[in-house]
Amino acid sequence: MKHCHTLRALFSMCLLLFVLRPATAAEAALSVRIAVDSQQAEVREQVTRQALSQILLRMTGRDGLAESGAAAPLLERPGRFLQRYQYESQPGQQLVLLLQFDGTAIRRALADRGVPTWSTDRPPVLVWLAVEQGGRRLLVGGEEGGEIRAQLQAAAARRGVLLLFPLMDSEDRQKVSGADVFGGFSERVQQASERYGTPIMVMGRMYREGGGWAARWTLSERGSASWNTAGATPGEVLDSAAVELATRLQPRYAVLPTAGSREQQLVIQVTGVGTLRDYDRLERRLRTVGGVIDVRPLALEPDTVLLQLALEMAPERVWNALKQDRALVLVSALRNGSDSGQDLQTPVFRLTP
Repeated sequence: MKHCHTLRALFSMCLLLFVLRPATAAEAALSVRIAVDSQQAEVREQVTRQALSQILLRMTGRDGLAESGAAAPLLERPGRFLQRYQYESQPGQQLVLLLQFDGTAIRRALADRGVPTWSTDRPPVLVWLAVEQGGRRLLVGGEEGGEIRAQLQAAAARRGVLLLFPLMDSEDRQKVSGADVFGGFSERVQQASERYGTPIMVMGRMYREGGGWAARWTLSERGSASWNTAGATPGEVLDSAAVELATRLQPRYAVLPTAGSREQQLVIQVTGVGTLRDYDRLERRLRTVGGVIDVRPLALEPDTVLLQLALEMAPERVWNALKQDRALVLVSALRNGSDSGQDLQTPVFRLTP
């Protein structure tokens, strides 16, 4: 009886977490601030086109999209995507125009033209970056390498890529050093990365080469891929790295929703969920899966939870991603009859410890 009360309490808490969870902020960030010389209409129209170009890059991660044949028509009348604008001014400072765009309308217009946009719940990329300078190898994170960190974050943010840097606290320092990252000891870095709960990790080593800078990058996400960047300044090297990173993440995390289609769903069963901590870990993990935009609890049995995943891509693609997730082990697939006469599959997974 006590166990039943515990289960009911856990399920009630899961439902409460679902009800109280704020809506995704995927479209809330679609605003741009640009300095202007005047409030004339022709200046505002030009700035609106410039701002929409920035939004297109942020939503797709594709440099040059604004000039491409697919997206160019969107810039012919940029005002149709503008929700509101306002001017901001401070004494002694330049006038700034704040523009806020309708992300849903832009996403739909891009989908109509066959252009994928970033998944709303894409996970962040954990960055381990070692910089060799003045005979010292600096590991960016915590209080170290603030300028380099800011440059890389800005370059990634322009392309809609979310970055996460290590805390470099005592736990991180015990597990990994700048020499480990610079030397490419990926196993040690992978172990140190587990605490951050994101499936994407990139290692970089940046150093002076000739009269400029160079870097070597390795992305770990369902395998590994490496590339080099070079430039006259660290900023050029980091910007090139952000371009390549966005390009490599697009096949998995940029989706093409069907215009006008209903939200798609996938129901899964997960065992090994006996505590609220287990549920919270499971939910956070599921939200990092490409195509999953919401996680809704349906039922709770001893050690098992039934969940409905709201999707923005085909359920088969999400299912395949779940089967390859290290936190989940596929146990079986039950077949249930549907009203349409076809069989629906309910995957059963086990949450790993």
